[in-house]
This record gives sequence, C-alpha cells and structure tokens, in this order.
Amino acid sequence: MKLLREFGRKTYRPIYEKFKSERQAQLIAVCPYVFYVHTALLVLLLIAERVYLKNPILLRLELGVAAWQIIVTFSKCKAGSVLPRFIHVIYALEVFLFSALFCAYSLTIIYFNYPVAWQAGAVLFLMIVVSVEFLPAFALHSLMPLSVGVPLMLWYALGYTLTEPEPLFVVLALFPLIAWIIGSLTALVIERAYYREFRMRYLAERRREKVKEELTNVESLNRKLEDTKQSLEKEIEERKSIEKKLEQFAAIDELTAVYNRRAGLELLKEAYHFARRKQQPLTIAFVDVDKLKVVNDNFGHQTGDSFLKEVVELLRKHLRKSDSVSRFGGDEFLVILSECTRSEALSIFKRIEEDMEQINRSERLFTFSFSYGIAEASSTYEESVHQLIAAADERMYVNKQQKKWG
Repeated sequence: MKLLREFGRKTYRPIYEKFKSERQAQLIAVCPYVFYVHTALLVLLLIAERVYLKNPILLRLELGVAAWQIIVTFSKCKAGSVLPRFIHVIYALEVFLFSALFCAYSLTIIYFNYPVAWQAGAVLFLMIVVSVEFLPAFALHSLMPLSVGVPLMLWYALGYTLTEPEPLFVVLALFPLIAWIIGSLTALVIERAYYREFRMRYLAERRREKVKEELTNVESLNRKLEDTKQSLEKEIEERKSIEKKLEQFAAIDELTAVYNRRAGLELLKEAYHFARRKQQPLTIAFVDVDKLKVVNDNFGHQTGDSFLKEVVELLRKHLRKSDSVSRFGGDEFLVILSECTRSEALSIFKRIEEDMEQINRSERLFTFSFSYGIAEASSTYEESVHQLIAAADERMYVNKQQKKWG
C-alpha cells in the first residue's frame, strides 16, 4: 500500500511529466507489435467463427474490429498523425474492442452449451487475454483497467442472465474477473514502483549533472588558481632577481666592480671566524694607490678612474679564485687571502711588483704604482679584525714612506 500512496498528487510535477513522456515513448515503441498480435488473433477468430460457430453477431463484431484496425493503420501512415499524442487512448480503445470480442466468443460458447471442455477453454483463453493485455499498459492513469473491466462486467451480467445462472458459469466466470482484479492491482503496483525507480534515476542524473557542473567550476577555479600561482611565482622570482641585483649593487663598488667597504668587512669577519674554527692561516693586504690625486689633478678624474681599474685588474690577475678584493676607500683596497701565510702573500705581491715594472717600461703618462702592507692573523687569533686591518694599514704606510724617501 505504501507504493500506492500519494501517487495521484504527483501528476503535475515536472518529474512525473517526464515520467509520463518516457512511458508514452515506450508505448509508442511497443504498440506496433500489439497491433500485429491483435491482427493475427482477429484472423484466427474469424476463421474459427466461420468454420465452427457461424454466428452473425460475432461476424459483425469481427468486421467492426477489422474496420478499427484499418482506421488505426491509416492514421499511422498519414502525415502529421495524431497517434503519438493520443496513443494511450487509442491503445485503450483497441484493448476494449478485443476484450469485448473475446468476451462475446466465450459467452457464445457458454450460451449455446458447447462441450464443457470448449467452455473451460474459452474462459481460460479469456483469462489469459485479460492478463496479457495489462503487460504493455501505459500508465496508472490510463484507461486500461476500464477498457478490460467494462467488457468483463457486461459479459458477466449477460452470462448470469442468459444462463439462468448455471453453477458452471458462476465458477468459470470468476477466473477472468480474478485475472482482471489481479492485473489491475499488479499494473498499479508495477507502475508505482517503476515511477519510484524513474524518480530515483532522474534525481541521480540531476545530481550527476550538478556534480559535473560543480566539478567544472572547481576545475575552472583550479585553473585560475594555477594561473595565479604561476603568476605569483613569476613575480616572486622577479622580485628575488631584483633583490639579488640590489644586494649586488649594495655590495659591489660601481666603478671597480669589486666589493665595497661594508661587504669587504663582512667577508673579512666570515673568513676570520672560519679560519679560527678550522685553525687555518689567514692573511690580509692593505693596498693604497700611489699619487692618485696627482693623476686626477693633472690628467682628469676619468684617467684616475682608469688607473683604479688597472690596479684592480692587476690584483685579480695574480690573486687566487678564493681570494677577494674590496674597495676600502677612494684609493685604498683590502685584499683577503684565505688559507695563505704571510710569506706566500709576499710572494704573490712580489710577482705583482714585477708585473708593475713591466707595465711602467711602456709609454705611459704617469707611473703605475701602489703601496701595500701585509698582516697575518696569529695562531691564537687573539687580535680582532680591526686590529688585523690596522696592522696591515701600518705596514702599508711604512711601504709608502720607503718609496717616498728612497
């Protein structure tokens, strides 16, 4: 009974309208086969009536049903047929005509007292027909129960009246009526169950569509997020590149392209702490360009700048890759020589002095020269970084004075 509850209230709902359209399409698909079966049965009944019964009433009924079949065939073949729109009505009328024809045959056989086997066979055949007619029924609200029930009621009423009534007819008549009741209830239950299944399928499809739409939106959002992520990553990389360049600009002397004073001091502190931790030698050299002011005053600041660049190029030519040069002041440079003793540093600068002598042998407007002082950190690393720089600066000053006074 739960399947039957509130079925009629869903008639005007969109889901039920779609359900009705689907069931109508199913009936349109099955109707031709039902039409062929009915036509074949009509031919068989016509032959049986002409050979065995020869009843003019049955003949008229058969001709009427045949005329109906011709009309249905014509309407199906006609352009713009109305058959699809009224398929359940047409099907109900066809079932009504054939049910009436089958009831008339059974009633004729019973009324004229044909053998009991004939009577039982006719009633059994009528019961089977009544049951089978419900199989392709359209919907719960179709005319199927009425189409089959009216002929059966007429058949039962006429039979009960004409047979006065015979006990055999009363017993036999119950079977088609029971088949009609069972068929109507079965069609009702199946239709309701089918509607529930259709509703679940429809809602599932709607849910799938909604999920698909949501997935599409999520994918679109993911693509936007991915694009935004790539854009942000690109922006971050650009910012890092800019920051790196800014750091380089902040740490590099613009004229000579070596480290500036601040960066040089930081490098010296790191090298000093590393050497002390590893117990490795560390030597620094303080370099001062000779007579840079004289060059600037006599030949211009551009020549003086070129002079500083030449000094840096000469230092880089003889220093190792692990060594570093930083511009400590206008004409002063700090050279850090890691893992290098004072004697090794003196050898390096000795080669630099030899190279300077070769340069000065060429034609020049001024003498290429610089003074330097070398200081090595003690084995105990008791002095500070600034004390180490002061020691190198003091020795550089001594070297400059020696050059000045010969």
